[in-house]
Amino acid sequence: MLLEGISRLTSSFDPDKTMIGEYFCSMTEYLRCYTKFVNNYDTAVALLSRYLENDNFKQFLQKLTDGGMKGLSIFSYLIMPIQRVPRYVLLLEVCSGGSGSC
Repeated sequence: MLLEGISRLTSSFDPDKTMIGEYFCSMTEYLRCYTKFVNNYDTAVALLSRYLENDNFKQFLQKLTDGGMKGLSIFSYLIMPIQRVPRYVLLLEVCSGGSGSC
């Protein structure tokens, strides 16, 4: 949803008319879901690590990894939303710099 909106804005980018910051402001409700995820990330990783001590659970995750998780571990997928927010900040910094590269 967010990526689609940014793609629409940047496809016809005009530095005098395109308002990417306003778009981010309109998406604040959508972005709020990250707060809960980020706040619970350490707990989720600790719990998952504890479950990985169970051989059955470890085998289950291995089957998932081999069968469709593109070779990535579940920890790799858990960190992706955490990494996404700083990327949005970097995008906005590039766009506000007036470089025209956004």
